[in-house]
Amino acid sequence: MDLLEHAAGVWARKWLVLGIAVLVAIGVYGWRSTAPEEYVATAQLQVRLPDVVSGDPNSQLELFAGTAAGLATTRPVVAEALDAAGRDDDVDNAIDLVTLEESDSGFLTIEATGSTPQGAMELANAVSVALAEQVATEQADDLANQRAAVRQEVAKLGRVRADVFAEGADNFERAALDREREALLGSLRTLAEKSPWRLVIVEPATPPGSPAAPTPLRDALLALILALILAAEGVVVARALRGSLSARDPAADAADIAGVPAVLVGSDDSAV
Repeated sequence: MDLLEHAAGVWARKWLVLGIAVLVAIGVYGWRSTAPEEYVATAQLQVRLPDVVSGDPNSQLELFAGTAAGLATTRPVVAEALDAAGRDDDVDNAIDLVTLEESDSGFLTIEATGSTPQGAMELANAVSVALAEQVATEQADDLANQRAAVRQEVAKLGRVRADVFAEGADNFERAALDREREALLGSLRTLAEKSPWRLVIVEPATPPGSPAAPTPLRDALLALILALILAAEGVVVARALRGSLSARDPAADAADIAGVPAVLVGSDDSAV
């Protein structure tokens, strides 16, 4: 079957194809019109690097943004957000309502879906605040653990120095222990002055002006296009299976298109 035969088959049943497509589009429009409205609110956050950055700032921005993105839809963050917003939603269901996108410049965009504009805004802002607080808490805990580990090493070294000095260590061994102690104290001073990276809210969410879903007109147009394609192909397949569309009878197909009767010319051989 070539392209001309394909077009002839569709054209011969054009009103059937169009009718099916229109009915499907009307059905989709009616179905999507009755769907509950969904609103999407957006909040924007930014990763702020420490005052003193060691290494490539761009790679650190990417690392910190990825860390924050991984925390955004975790149960502790979403549960804290729901509690702060005074909502009793199921945590797992609320997680499905929150999405986060990160950019190369260290910006994070949080989107929250709700059945009302106010609900979507409240969820987006609550998640933003909970995420920023979670990052701050983890950074503070991490620095505290690092300082505690250095203090333990200083205390351990102090006990070793006391034992060695009591045993009458030589000057070389004393100097080595003193240098190690100074290095540990220097690390402790550096950690005391170290500032963590932060996540700040640069643009809180506002109530969306219109619902993000449903979109009945758009969905109906898409359904119309898809139904036209499928119905046309279905007509061609059906005619081909019945044998009514075949290269062996081009006159019949041409007659269908032109709207004139076909003339069948028989063979000149009347006798064998």
